[in-house]
Amino acid sequence: MNAPRLADDIAHAPPLESVAGPYRRRERLGILTILGGHALLLAYCGWMHTPAWDEVGHLPAGVAHWQSGVFDLYRVNPPLVRTAVTALPFLCGARLDFEGATITCPPSRRYEFTDGAAWMRADGLGFLNYLRMARLCAIPFSLFAGWMCYHAARTMYGIPSAFMALLLWCTSPMVIGHASLITPDVGAAATAAFAVWTYSEWFQRPTRGTTILAGVGLGLALLTKFTNLLLGVMLVTLLSYRLFRPGAQQPQRWCWGLQFIGIGLLALYLVNLGYGFERVGMRLGDYPFISAAFSGASSEQKNPEGNRFAGTFLGTIPVPLPENYLLGIDVQKREFEQKKMSYLRGEWRHGGWLHYYVYAFLVKEPLGTLALLTFALGRLPWATRQIQVRTLSCLVFPAAMCFGFVSLQTGFNHHFRYVLPAYPFLYVLASSAAVPVRSLSSSRWCIVASVLVLATALESFSVFPHSLSFLNRAAGGPENGPRHLLNSNLDWGQDVLGLAAWAKDHPAARPLQIDFWGGFRPKDLPLWDGNVIHRGWTEQDAAAFAAGGLRDRWVALSVNKIYEPPGPADRYRYFRTHPPDARVGYSIYIYDLTRVP
Repeated sequence: MNAPRLADDIAHAPPLESVAGPYRRRERLGILTILGGHALLLAYCGWMHTPAWDEVGHLPAGVAHWQSGVFDLYRVNPPLVRTAVTALPFLCGARLDFEGATITCPPSRRYEFTDGAAWMRADGLGFLNYLRMARLCAIPFSLFAGWMCYHAARTMYGIPSAFMALLLWCTSPMVIGHASLITPDVGAAATAAFAVWTYSEWFQRPTRGTTILAGVGLGLALLTKFTNLLLGVMLVTLLSYRLFRPGAQQPQRWCWGLQFIGIGLLALYLVNLGYGFERVGMRLGDYPFISAAFSGASSEQKNPEGNRFAGTFLGTIPVPLPENYLLGIDVQKREFEQKKMSYLRGEWRHGGWLHYYVYAFLVKEPLGTLALLTFALGRLPWATRQIQVRTLSCLVFPAAMCFGFVSLQTGFNHHFRYVLPAYPFLYVLASSAAVPVRSLSSSRWCIVASVLVLATALESFSVFPHSLSFLNRAAGGPENGPRHLLNSNLDWGQDVLGLAAWAKDHPAARPLQIDFWGGFRPKDLPLWDGNVIHRGWTEQDAAAFAAGGLRDRWVALSVNKIYEPPGPADRYRYFRTHPPDARVGYSIYIYDLTRVP
């Protein structure tokens, strides 16, 4: 399929109203029921879990934005999600007025986690309650993304596919696990889906209204996560198809070009508005960059602050972006330049793997969804030309861009959640499996697809509310998670409340030593009764245990601790080679050392 023909097909695709009519009452009721159930699942998860590692930084950063109008904290992500979700906590009295709190920081420092830890020390339950409030405020992002999945699938494939796409989103363990947090990943997925839909509307009907809509969509996406900068690449690609295809008239080209400029300017205005126009217009040569790409220093240098553009013509150009937007990109680039230890399938290495995200997708996605995606891609060559065009341009292209971009960032591989912006496109693509093919009647094909959606939901709910740790049954389930993945894919510090409940139900399990991996200290939460030791399992403990000591206690260990890169002493060897006596969720293993001979 050549590019000019593809552009013509996209531009002349029927609009929404000619593909699927207005929503009917029963249809609206079905949508509201599914989204309402999804909201309840997220609210329950948000109440049950302690702060995930990144949330410890996002909450104080969001409060700092409201309190001071400064965006230094957590600059590696744009502020839309954390600013939105912390509005209610801020109105209810959340402030960074405790000892050790700081609101500004240089690019080489990240004080948001220091602030979060200090807040926990000052008022652990207060932090937790404000976090729960913010988590409730984050739920609408996921609801909007679910509706976008429904709307897109309905437009492209019909109502049966639309309900399947909505159910896939609302029952996805990845979505449930991360949408119940205040991290920006699900918000990025929602705004990415909205931006691509607005592009499609503009491409089909390039009017003033669709131009404004596309500018708003792009601006919101750029305010949510830096990964969504890829959507700008997609917009330029679509525009290039339109401008340079044979037969395009000159007046049309001028109109399209001006509309494209208007989209970019509106998006730029929204980005600046989201940062409160913080230090917009600084000269490029005045930025204190720290990445090798922007500073010109070696990536091996410890403190590489500099600016490769200083003293050049480019350095004199004013940057029409907030200072912390460009600094955030720079800091994130620096983090990927520094190769960190990464884990995959039992192997630790410096740097990452090109196939990390594809492998993680295959083990963390329910088997029913994988089957639907396989069928959807397999049937694509036999689909109508209209379905092929829309599927490739609006679904496959943005999902492939997201996977490809994050896969190329091999400085480290810790978090599969980085590909969540691709999920709405993947679920709409999977829903196309409900469209019948020649070998099966329409009703039979819908039944097969519906059974696979049901299988996805059942497999997901089998581990609820521990959805963050989900692995599918072909991978052995989350019980065998450490064989495949670690970090936020399994253990992000979320199960301390569950550990406290277990400790309360087992008063004989004392003394209980807790070796926790997370962004806060469990002892900062007033949850513990009896003889509880908040101290890591040290090399001295491992030596004493090997010599026959420490048989008087129970030990609770985070999975990320047990499977950390082994040092010369390998202090966690015993725990890796013996099954736990109990588990809290799938992220904390408990061992009864009193039973060890």
